[in-house]
Amino acid sequence: MNVGELMTKDVATCASSDSLETAARIFWERDCGVLPVVDDAGLVIGMLTDRDACMAAYLRGARLAELRVGDAMAKHVSTCWPEDSIDVALARMAVERVRRIPIVDAERKLLGVVSLSDVARAAAREARPPLRERRLANVGNALAQIARPHCELAFRPERASTPLPRAPLALPSVAAGAREPILGGAR
Repeated sequence: MNVGELMTKDVATCASSDSLETAARIFWERDCGVLPVVDDAGLVIGMLTDRDACMAAYLRGARLAELRVGDAMAKHVSTCWPEDSIDVALARMAVERVRRIPIVDAERKLLGVVSLSDVARAAAREARPPLRERRLANVGNALAQIARPHCELAFRPERASTPLPRAPLALPSVAAGAREPILGGAR
């Protein structure tokens, strides 16, 4: 099975110029926690989580309506192609420490999103016990990597005079030799 067979195709999106209030409304109405950010041509240019929106408003002391998606979105987005294996998607999720990955075509146009939950449900449905066990173990390993703390000392507002913005992480590439449509990076 590949991610194209597993991905959610009817994905809500937003634009970088949208307000975070608009994004919050989409999160609520579509019962989702992530929105791919696309440009006018439908190309993925970022990802926004509900947490990104909340933290942007908190750290800036502003209302959601006053902030733009482009101010809060992750600009480094690791993606997969529809023909990539589930294991490739899990490896990317683990390295990038994300639970959802957009699926794009060769031009970076959004086709869908695959989540760690999608993979876990598919693994649990697998009829062949050895494959099911391996996939479930891979899901567990990916989740363990994703859930690792980013630093030893968690940010505590009472310990800082001014909150610090989240710094981007420099992450190594995934599976050597695999095609990697990572935005902002070389293929």
